[in-house]
Amino acid sequence: MVRSLRAAAAVVLLATVAHAHGDDPKILDKQPPYVGPGYRQALVGRPGLAGLLPGGRPGAALPGGRLATPRFVSGGQDEQGNALAVLGPETSFAPGIDFASDEVQLLAWLPLDAFGAGTVSGNDCWGYVSPGGREYALIGTSHATAFVDVTQPDDPVVVAVEPGPQSLWRDVKTYQTYAYSVSEGGGGIQVFDLSSIDSGVVTHLGDFDNDGTTTTTHNVLIDETSGFLYRAGGSSHGLRIYSLANPANPTFVNSWDDRYVHDAQVVTYTSGPQAGKQIAYCASGDFATPRLDILDVTNKNNIVVMDQFFYPNPVYSHQVWVDPDTQLLYLNDELDENGVLPTTTYVIDVSNPNNATLAGAFDNGNPAVGHNVYVKDGLLYEANYRSGLRVFDLQANPTDPPEVAWFDVYPQDDADEFNGLWSVYPFLPSGTIIGSDLEKGLFVWRLGPPAITLTPTAALPALIPPEGFTLEAVLAQPVAGSYVPGSAQLHYDAGKGWKSVSMQDVGGGTFRATLPPVPCGLEVPYYISALANDGVTWTTPSVAAGLTWLGQVADGRSTALLQDMEADQGWVAGVAGDDASTGIWERGDPIGTGANPEDDHTAGGSDCWFTGQGSPGGSLGENDVDGGTTTLLSPVYDLTGLTEPNIAYWRWYVNAPAGAGDADDVFLADISDDGGQSWVNVETLDPTVHEQVGAWIRTSFRVADYVEPTATVRMRFVASDLGNGSIVEAGIDDFEVLEVQCPDCDGDGEADGMEILAGGADLDFNGVPDECVPPDFGGFGGGRPTRRGGPPGGVGGAPPSGPAPVLGQVTPPPFLSSVVPTLSVSTGGEHVLRIEAGEEHAGKPYLLLGSVSGTEPGFALPTAVVPLRFDAYTQHALVAPDAPPLRASRGVLDEAGHALAAFALPAGSDPALVGLTVHHAYLVFEDVVAADDVVLVSNATTLLLVE
Repeated sequence: MVRSLRAAAAVVLLATVAHAHGDDPKILDKQPPYVGPGYRQALVGRPGLAGLLPGGRPGAALPGGRLATPRFVSGGQDEQGNALAVLGPETSFAPGIDFASDEVQLLAWLPLDAFGAGTVSGNDCWGYVSPGGREYALIGTSHATAFVDVTQPDDPVVVAVEPGPQSLWRDVKTYQTYAYSVSEGGGGIQVFDLSSIDSGVVTHLGDFDNDGTTTTTHNVLIDETSGFLYRAGGSSHGLRIYSLANPANPTFVNSWDDRYVHDAQVVTYTSGPQAGKQIAYCASGDFATPRLDILDVTNKNNIVVMDQFFYPNPVYSHQVWVDPDTQLLYLNDELDENGVLPTTTYVIDVSNPNNATLAGAFDNGNPAVGHNVYVKDGLLYEANYRSGLRVFDLQANPTDPPEVAWFDVYPQDDADEFNGLWSVYPFLPSGTIIGSDLEKGLFVWRLGPPAITLTPTAALPALIPPEGFTLEAVLAQPVAGSYVPGSAQLHYDAGKGWKSVSMQDVGGGTFRATLPPVPCGLEVPYYISALANDGVTWTTPSVAAGLTWLGQVADGRSTALLQDMEADQGWVAGVAGDDASTGIWERGDPIGTGANPEDDHTAGGSDCWFTGQGSPGGSLGENDVDGGTTTLLSPVYDLTGLTEPNIAYWRWYVNAPAGAGDADDVFLADISDDGGQSWVNVETLDPTVHEQVGAWIRTSFRVADYVEPTATVRMRFVASDLGNGSIVEAGIDDFEVLEVQCPDCDGDGEADGMEILAGGADLDFNGVPDECVPPDFGGFGGGRPTRRGGPPGGVGGAPPSGPAPVLGQVTPPPFLSSVVPTLSVSTGGEHVLRIEAGEEHAGKPYLLLGSVSGTEPGFALPTAVVPLRFDAYTQHALVAPDAPPLRASRGVLDEAGHALAAFALPAGSDPALVGLTVHHAYLVFEDVVAADDVVLVSNATTLLLVE
């Protein structure tokens, strides 16, 4: 939309709506809230908390008995050319947005939905330090004022969300142990008691509006030295002044309404020519005569205008801040950016408040809208909407400071429009910085470089060998001693959830870790991390950017088909039954909106498939999907000549509220192996899946996990707007069919890695199913490796000792027991084994193993020691579960974590067995039967075979 039209529209609004104000262009640019995950850096070093993967829980059954294998989405390359992945939607520590930054580190990010369902926008923010020293962020939202504990800045906690009048504009400030919130929605002054906030209690004391005027307010400011509160704006008001002599009950004193005041700062002078005076520096945001008004408000009944200062190129005086020496004032004009003038900050000499003069003006060449500015410790912090947080060094030059740091909250562009970062608060004693974003919620930052960096010593492989590979990285720490010894780790997900491997210090600042064998065919995300002594975990690539490295495990890979959508390649828009009234799939060069892509995905390309072309400058909903469903069909593909076909595509999807209702629609990607007669779902994006971020995201999957790779494979993509009306836009680009080369030891057409992932045993963890090559544990006897931090659920330690209990005896799990200590070879019978793993292991797979050669020294798995001597019977139990003499030796534990298995001996068995002692023990696995997935090992039982 042309900027001059915005300004004109704002003038019209001011002329026709009595209570409107110069921020009304925000309404014209309003976009849906970000729908997606946030970020807590505290979780980065705990990948086990990452949750499930996009494809569902590994091992989940698909229609037809196929296995749902994890799918990851990729996001280009890093600076070294290594492939990157956007972490999946359920990985709770990754936002999935690549935030560009310089010398600013993201520690946490809470999206708007963290502050309650129905929250559609964020606005101003402030900070608070409790008497106990805990630090808090206070943020206004569309429906409330939220209080967030940021004492641990990488793991913030929402303490309270206090509702208020619905409004796009809300402001909050603090005084002593109270907070005061105002809004353009009315309600006067909401007063909150924060004296018990450290205990999780925020008390709403009431709403105060005893000045006899409108209840609306635009900003609130407090002179903490003098103890007065000022309501700025609200309808056509200037300043309304309240005494905080009783901070729980603000008392109206007087007002100054000579002109509209948008925001202000009141300074009580304690020295110099102005000592004893209280001076208000007012951003008077009148379109007719925007300026800086300087008022002496010492005598609230006799407010004196000290000066009126007009700066260059005025359009709308928005906000001001005076430096701690009260010599210079910094002013942002919210509407002067016009496509020619960049983000400009005006520097005004207020050393004599009776005669302010222009000291200078500076910019960083960026076109974004300048909004709020604050000064602390020689640095100037600006929240400049689409360009985000900008930090300038006033010590280098107070009137033309260089930009020294930034964090871009709106990666799409830096246009002069009203989206992105609303405000910033840099005054918390710890140095934690908070920022409030209109669409994205609350950001928590730290200024400066990462405390630790880990940089790989060589380019990482695009294809990961199935047998694994070794990664080396150099650790750097700007401040010596920041690194916590032993904390460097390699994190990876090979289809069974996130796992970690310690990186060994090999000297010279170099650390090394080996990615173990991984099932061939998987795309594996991985990253490295190290802990600093301030409790923050730092990663490479920056998980704060939502990225990991990505490699496909394979012996080779080639592109069998690539369709970039730059020409008609046989795709079809629309099928029988489609009923959407607008937003029908079409191919072309999209005109971008806040929901529709501006550009396709193809490098150097222009065209893609997308849902409905709007007009330049059109609204979000001009031609989005409305009133039903629209379908895009691919051509029919012959995949019979490929042995291990994978499909990959880049997709765009937005599903956001258009009004009061919630977004409740889904986007479907389905595949067919019979030309479209029947379909199997590959992925479903709905409001619970956090990949609706308005960005190109790549999905890839193995065809055989869903359908047979026939000569009539086809895909369809379905976008709908059903139920509540919502903003729905979708896109598809760069569709690929890939041939992945993987070993297949038994020649059954199923890659070894996929067989293992589907439940095939691989107890020696060599990437080859044990049915092809039985494991040999002969060299492992006696070892007792454990996981870092101690063995979970008893894994890795010595097995339980002592005699097996009898039934009915109360014994804590894990335990294996039987009431039959002997079994007759001549008469036969069953030795029933009772498996008791405990409720915490309900629903997990178990495997019973045996040995006829003893229990010592046992054999070692990567995370456990099994109290059995590995022999031929162990191998038989491993590769042929449930085969005689075993029954139910492999299965799933019930809701109590129990199961029954048996050793069955037929009558008239070989007399040579008399005197043989048979031992059994069981393993419990987190997801699948694999050596690195063991979470529990039982004791060993003893059975004596008698005559």
